[in-house]
Amino acid sequence: MIQVYFDTEFTELSRRGTLISIGLVDESNHHFYAEFNDYDDDHLNEFVTGTILPRLRFNKDCIERKSFNNDTVVNVDMRGSTEEIKKELKAWFKSLHLNNYIKNGNEDQIQFYTDCYAYDWMLFAEMMWGNGFDIPKTFSYIPIDLSTAFWADGIDPDYSREKYAGVLPGDDEQKHNSLWDAEIIKKCFFGLRGEIPIVNMDEEQVGELRPL
Repeated sequence: MIQVYFDTEFTELSRRGTLISIGLVDESNHHFYAEFNDYDDDHLNEFVTGTILPRLRFNKDCIERKSFNNDTVVNVDMRGSTEEIKKELKAWFKSLHLNNYIKNGNEDQIQFYTDCYAYDWMLFAEMMWGNGFDIPKTFSYIPIDLSTAFWADGIDPDYSREKYAGVLPGDDEQKHNSLWDAEIIKKCFFGLRGEIPIVNMDEEQVGELRPL
């Protein structure tokens, strides 16, 4: 599996919600970050206007592609329309598949990991493929979410992702920027798998496995 960790920011927690930004990072730290210029701003609440929008990085349409260790994948940072972002993201996914084939000689699926995926996954999948039935076989249609992974490991599903990932107090000014959040999500999953040390867990947040 090709691991891709992602997060989105969107206008509201409802079926009317539209994407404001999306950040994705793979296990080798290639990233894709995009801000949408065509989100629906008719129903923005205080949290979105006061927390989400100030974390955006661009004030005009742009695209920047940078090579990464001279391999077939480039890091992409952009602002544009949904169709422009969709086109660039498809190319980025294609480069991940190609890079994986060159290195490993196989055509693995892309497996997505996110936080509380109910809204992120729905908006992301709808933007990319229209609906779940049209997701190509080169992508897993079952995202893995961090909240459930925490719960299964005996951790409060609402436990601070930043604290679990080792972010020091005061160093989380970029929280709710989708790329920054995607990188935190990745660190949390790596911690759960024992691939990086987790040293600052609060004992009261770690308990027995909670019953279904």
